[in-house]
Amino acid sequence: MAKVKNMTGPDRFHNPPSEYDSWLDYWEKKTGKKASTCGATDCSTTKGIVGGHVVMVGSSDTTHYITPLCRPCNNRADTFYVSTELIPVPEL
Repeated sequence: MAKVKNMTGPDRFHNPPSEYDSWLDYWEKKTGKKASTCGATDCSTTKGIVGGHVVMVGSSDTTHYITPLCRPCNNRADTFYVSTELIPVPEL
């Protein structure tokens, strides 16, 4: 489990590498898993899952990560925990 917050700013909106259809597709292919629920531990939504851009909270790690989130959780301004894997966003 990791404590995260959503990324803000223009980096959040660039496209995934060309071999992936979406950021969720990127996460699924990198993990070999199917995202069926929101990764936020306080949410169990199964609808509208996207590849959310997050950063870890309380860490010196400045890496941007992708993890499955429902659309409402992908727009949260607070910090929250996720139980899904964090996959690093590739360098542009």
